[in-house]
Amino acid sequence: MREEEFETAIKVVVVGNGAVGKSSMIQRYCKGIFTKDYKKTIGVDFLERQIEVNTEDVRLMLWDTAGQEEFDAITKAYYRGAQACVLAFSTVDRESFEAVESWKKKVEDEVGEIGMVIVQNKIDLIDDAVVEPEEAENLAKRLRLRFYRTSVKDNLNVEEVFRYLSEKYLEQINEVEEEEEYLPKTIGTSLMDSEPINNSKDNHVKEKNGTKNNKHKYRNHHDDGAIKLEPRYTGGGMYTQPGSAAEYVCLPQNPDFEKTNGYDNGRMYGAEYQSNFFGIEDEDVPCAVCRKVGSTSILMVPGKNKCLNGWNMEYHGYLGSGGHSHTAASSYICVDSHPEYLNGGIRNDNGKLLYSVSAKCGALQCPPYIDNYPLTCAVCSK
Repeated sequence: MREEEFETAIKVVVVGNGAVGKSSMIQRYCKGIFTKDYKKTIGVDFLERQIEVNTEDVRLMLWDTAGQEEFDAITKAYYRGAQACVLAFSTVDRESFEAVESWKKKVEDEVGEIGMVIVQNKIDLIDDAVVEPEEAENLAKRLRLRFYRTSVKDNLNVEEVFRYLSEKYLEQINEVEEEEEYLPKTIGTSLMDSEPINNSKDNHVKEKNGTKNNKHKYRNHHDDGAIKLEPRYTGGGMYTQPGSAAEYVCLPQNPDFEKTNGYDNGRMYGAEYQSNFFGIEDEDVPCAVCRKVGSTSILMVPGKNKCLNGWNMEYHGYLGSGGHSHTAASSYICVDSHPEYLNGGIRNDNGKLLYSVSAKCGALQCPPYIDNYPLTCAVCSK
């Protein structure tokens, strides 16, 4: 079940060629009005409506985008952050039907795969149709998308389009939350104020801005929709013990214990920055688990400080790991370029250690790599 007592906000972009009825559709849905007068959208327009879906409060933020090519550079920027999309074409405009796939690609190039529907608008003009019913149905089947025929003029199926997108999005985030409920939480973002990072089954440490005199407040919600679940401590195995676990883990501040004797089968130590490369040597490493609604995949890219096309940048920094000469194994993680630390943690306890990672020429080709240069990294989501 969803525990947040807040409404769910869903950004929906409505795309398609000009004059297919995108603006009229949004006006009809949000304001209940329809006008025959066509007015070309310049760039983007925006309306919103609050509804209830399966007892949940939902706020739909509908972005009406211009269909003309001259506005492409403007409208593409507004695709970012979208969680659902309407691909619209007109019953009496053959070119708009043939452009549906290209509109789908434009959106996915910016935001990846999101919930989409194909909408054939102006079905009230069926007598003048230039698209056969089977053509539209076959396109939807090939693209594996839900298909609606609408008449904004007659208010036919407009409500159904946006209700379906809302239900689909809620199903997706509920599935993610149920999975999170039973999976071990992973290292996601910094302990202090930070940009957000999606959590996944891969481990990443994110540290951010911090000097010893800075005061930080914990935040429950990040600016772009990520929800911080809990600030935590980074832990792992002792760097000198060959049987230690390799990975870094994110430990809760309020652990639960059931037994009082573990017979010393394994050990968990706190992690600290061992290299002054990060500017805070011997400080203890914080972490936090965050969930970003709408993102289901995460990728840590070593050696790059940018994300692939279609992926969103969560943060970039430098590759980190344990020392290469230490007995215990370690794993590679991405440390933010401006790391934080835990106040009062400079004790030089030497448990799980964290160093920067440098390139070494040999089997690793130089160029393009450069010997002893620290490797960058980026964490990306979609």
